[in-house]
Amino acid sequence: MNRPKIAPSSAAAAPQGAAVLVVRQQLAAGAFVESVVEQFGLTAEQALAALEKLLKLKLVKLDAIGGRFQLKDGRFWDRVVMRRAAGLPDEPEPVVRPGSILW
Repeated sequence: MNRPKIAPSSAAAAPQGAAVLVVRQQLAAGAFVESVVEQFGLTAEQALAALEKLLKLKLVKLDAIGGRFQLKDGRFWDRVVMRRAAGLPDEPEPVVRPGSILW
């Protein structure tokens, strides 16, 4: 009776799995930075700094299967939060005076 050959688990297989995870993490970081730049008008460096801060505070996690970073709470996906995470000062609110066009 012929038995099917089973590939032994070896240490050589582990780096391939780790390499795949690293690639997914890099792709997720790129997608996060691209989204922050597009939606909030930050530079790529500022968006990367915001991602690093959010990772440090454990407010974002890697979805290893989807290859995306997910915020723990959707309320963190905000311009003010991203600017603070990037270390930028808050933008002042526009002043609306009575009699102006916006009033």
